[in-house]
Amino acid sequence: MKILFSSKREFFPERFDGAINTAHTLFTILKNKGHECEMVVGSDKTSESNVTADTLNNYKTYRVSKKFFFEALEERLDKFLPDIVFTQLEGAQDISEVAISKKIPTILYIPDVEFDLFFKKPFPDNPLLSFLSISHFASKKFYECYGITSKVMYPPIKTSWYKTDSHQNKFITFINPVKVKGVEKVLKCAKHLPHRRFQLVETWPIPSEEYKKLIEQIHLLPNVALRKHTEDMKQIYENSSLLLMPSRWEEAFGRVIVEANINGIPVIASNVGGISEALGNGGKLLTRNASIQTWIEAIEELLTNKSLYENFSKKAYTNSNRKEFNQEYIMNGFLDIANKHINTFSYHDVF
Repeated sequence: MKILFSSKREFFPERFDGAINTAHTLFTILKNKGHECEMVVGSDKTSESNVTADTLNNYKTYRVSKKFFFEALEERLDKFLPDIVFTQLEGAQDISEVAISKKIPTILYIPDVEFDLFFKKPFPDNPLLSFLSISHFASKKFYECYGITSKVMYPPIKTSWYKTDSHQNKFITFINPVKVKGVEKVLKCAKHLPHRRFQLVETWPIPSEEYKKLIEQIHLLPNVALRKHTEDMKQIYENSSLLLMPSRWEEAFGRVIVEANINGIPVIASNVGGISEALGNGGKLLTRNASIQTWIEAIEELLTNKSLYENFSKKAYTNSNRKEFNQEYIMNGFLDIANKHINTFSYHDVF
């Protein structure tokens, strides 16, 4: 299969986030399985030619200045001749329209439920376009908004990228220290638990004023360390006792939950969006508006009771091994959906 991924959002290593990680993992596995893969993605760092090409991620990636994005996309579609296009997030609607105009079957993936940020117009009623959602929660929200059904594909997670050889319970870990992810709640917990060590791991770009405030807050908390983003998350998880996920917004899934659970790390999370789908029995759910005291009590209950922690740790590991999180299960499902989409529609009926 020849498959082209496209999004106007920047991509590894220019930008890091869960949706990008999912696409990167998907294409890494597809490439390793012998499929031909290309990407056309947005970039703020292209050369004077407006397009750069590299294989930094072990598949061909064209990084395009956003002004010339669709010109470059059309060129690659005409030259690469993909069997199918896979798109998500920024530009996904326009990308799918370009692909469909060239009679290329297209899958639009929904890894986020803030639809108004990405979808600005009605979707075409065309069998060349199909939809996949990252969770049942996201699929339901999408249907409620647009009346369109979408199958569910949980994000593929390569266990070898996250499974550590050793594990030390040094830190309570929080990934992506921004407001919507609940950073203020984590910092308040750290302030009330000076005997516990916390590590905050950067992911999204943080606006300068917000970042300045974060640094100032951390300087007042000697038990809190701020880590730069790393592609090697093993070094984060090997030192983690707990993962906190006090999100304030509707998470479509929460892949870091499964990543942590792979190492038997329990997760304490807010019960919002699709988090419960990811968490299963791999930790503890608190209500969206749970107080700081409730969070502190949940943390201390797990870290002061050895037998309870070990029980939660076992459940966390078991959760990460659920069939629907299995890499091969996910990939086989994706390939089945993609092949059926390529082969089953009728050109005569469509055109």
